[in-house]
Parts: sequence; C-alpha cells; structure tokens
Amino acid sequence: MKTQIESDLARLEDLLENERIDKAQAHLLDRHPSEIAYLANHVSMGFRHMLMPMIKASPSLVEIVYRLHPELVKDLLGMMQAPQVGRLFSEMESDDAVKILTNLPEELAHWVTSHVPAEDSGQFDLLMQYEEDQAGRIMTPYYFAIHEEATVYEAFGALRQSTDAESIYNIYVIDDRRHLVGVLSLRELLTHPNQVKVKEFMNEQVISVSDRADQEDAALTVERAGLSAVPVVNELNQLMGIITVDDVIHVIRTETTEDIMKLAGTTGGEYSLPSPMRGFLRRTPWLMVSFFGGMMTIQTNLFFASKVPHIELLAFVTIIAGMGGNIASQSSTIVVRGLATGKILTSELWQVLFRETVTGMMLGLFFGGLLAMVASFQFSEFAVIGFSVFTGMLISMLIAAVVGSMMPMIFEHFHVDPAVATGPFVSTTIDNLGLLGYFSSILLILKFAN
Repeated sequence: MKTQIESDLARLEDLLENERIDKAQAHLLDRHPSEIAYLANHVSMGFRHMLMPMIKASPSLVEIVYRLHPELVKDLLGMMQAPQVGRLFSEMESDDAVKILTNLPEELAHWVTSHVPAEDSGQFDLLMQYEEDQAGRIMTPYYFAIHEEATVYEAFGALRQSTDAESIYNIYVIDDRRHLVGVLSLRELLTHPNQVKVKEFMNEQVISVSDRADQEDAALTVERAGLSAVPVVNELNQLMGIITVDDVIHVIRTETTEDIMKLAGTTGGEYSLPSPMRGFLRRTPWLMVSFFGGMMTIQTNLFFASKVPHIELLAFVTIIAGMGGNIASQSSTIVVRGLATGKILTSELWQVLFRETVTGMMLGLFFGGLLAMVASFQFSEFAVIGFSVFTGMLISMLIAAVVGSMMPMIFEHFHVDPAVATGPFVSTTIDNLGLLGYFSSILLILKFAN
C-alpha cells in the first residue's frame, strides 16, 4: 500500500510526463515547503528539468532550497540571476545558508557570497569559521539579549524593535562585555513591574554550550534540559548565538543515522551518492577488515580440523559462531547507543561489563543446553559431543558479550568513534575468538574423556 507522499510523487511524475505543467504547479501550490523539497529530491531524474522552474517561482523558495539535495541546489542556482541569488540567501537563516554553502563547490560558494549583502556575508563567514561538526556552525546569530541593567519596560521596548530574533521565548541577559550572565522567560518578563531591573529576577544558572563543542553534545544538552533553544558562548563566556530545537532535531537524526550506518561499515552519505563507484570506495575499507578476518577464520578451521577426531563436532561451528556474533552485535549496539546518548559513561565500564557478562552467561547456558539436546538426539556419543557443543556455545557467548561490550568502551576511551570501529572489528574478533574457545574446549574435553 502506497503512503500519501508516494501517491503524491506518482501523481506529480504522471503530470510531468504528460507535460501538464499547469496541473503540476497546482499540485504543488498549497503544499508545505518540506513536502515540495521531498518531492523534488525523489522525482525521477528525467523530470527534474521540468520541476526546477516551478520551484524557482515558488513563494516558499527560501524554505524549500535548504532542504534540497546539493545537486538540485546547483541546478537551481544555475537558473537564477546574480541579484536573485543574493536576495535568496539574504532572506535565509544564516545557519541554513551555511548548510547550503558547505555542500557547494568552492568556486560556486564564493560566487554566491559575493552577491550577498555585506552584513549577511559577514554572518556566513562567522559560522563557516567553525568546523562542520561544531556547535558554532549550526547556531543562529539572530537572538534577543538585553543588558542586565535594563528594566522590564526597556526590555519590552527592545523586544518590539527586534524583528530578526529567531526566538524570544528565552531572553538572554548580558553585561557590558557581552558575557552571558543570566536568562529569563517571556512569561517572567510579563509578570514583573515595568520599573524592575531584569538582573533582579533573572536566572543566573544558565545552561549553555561552547561554540567549539561537538554538535551532538549540544543536541544532548538541549534534550536533557528540555530546552527550546540553548545559548552558544565562546571561551570568554560571551554570547555568540543560539541553537534552536529544529537544528537539534536535525543533528540527532543525522548522528543517529551515521551511527547506524557505521555499525554496518558504511556511511549515511550513501543515501545521496550519485555514483555506485563512490559507494564501492566507501564500503571497501571496512569490508577488507571483515575479509581478512574471514581468512583468519578459515586458517583456524583448517588448523583444528585435523586435530578433532569427531568430525560431527565441525557441523556445529556455524551455529556457534553465528549465535556468538548475534550476542556481540546486541551488546555492542546497546553500548554504542548508550555512549552516544550519554546514558552510559566510559567510567561505568565495569558495571556494563558485569551486566553483559552475566547476560551472556545466562544466554550461553540456555542455548548451549538446547544445542546439547539436539546433539543428543542426532548423535549417539552424547557424553562427548553434547557436552562439547554445550561448553562451546557457553564460551562463545561469554566471549561475545565481553568483547561486544568492551570494544566500544575502549574505542571511546581512546577518542575513536566506537560506531565506526565496532561493527567490523567485533564480527571479526568474535568469529576468531569464538572458534578458538570452541575448539580449545573440545580438545580439553576429549583429553579428559580419554
């Protein structure tokens, strides 16, 4: 069953295919800018040249353009005159404009900024001095702040004149040197007499983030504190801008997508990769880790195959390795997301390790017992085969739980993204350690059995 947006996309493509331009324009007319951008991003390549003039003429162009794929933005800018481009970017929020400029070729980005008014261009330069993943890159410099000596009456007067501020629900209080010294809500301003100075009732315990902080840390700060916006300060505690909740949602969604993709050994950017070759190049490095790990597994199997007298025991290698891999993936995913959301700290290594080890042992006992029962029905020598597969499953799951939970914590401790390294390294390590544990337990059991 098609979703509504899929039906809308099919309808749009049908209208464009039949060159019913007026109908297609009417189809887009009353839609929210995010819906128009979504349709443009997903319409078939052959129809894009027909759709872009409609988007260019849209009264919601400012709200549409920063949601478009970079390739579409380049096509759109190529259809516009320099004055139109200047007006478009000057009407855009600075942080949204910088998102677009970051994804444009350097020459084109420079051409765009050269046709933007100096005031707006200066704001773009301010944001682009920050790294792409820093909080300063996504802040808006359009905020409302009032001096600590101002009265309520003066604050209302300043509010009436503040037409550019993106949010006025939180009013930030600064001193002579623009140090952030307090915050108050619009509600608090409304409930105090006109002659009272804001410093007398402001909240001095202001939650803020550094302009050099990671965007994900800034987003987590907003999430934990339940804020609609968070002030951004420099190393001198001077107010530089604010990060609003819409940018926080975007950061959380982007970071979560990246973590999920990295766990699989790829990147979130593959959604929009224009070339299969680029996908090949991005996936190859981590798949090489898995490939060489698999080669090590083959050598482990060959080495022990000649030393195990019961060939039946080799039939259980796949299920033992597979179950161990599943446990490792579960443990590593829990820890990676816990670290990313701040619910797990690296200082809690031993608590996490204990919990996952106990869980792995319980699962190993349960599934090892099940596998031993299966072995007892299929093979006559239950004492040897049943006990061997039981022990092998238990050891494999214990190793998987320990390694799967420890590895992300170790990577985090050494400032390596655990999501990047966990997937391929965990699967490779578990395969080899699990098999070593299984075969070693077999040889030990057989030694005592004889």
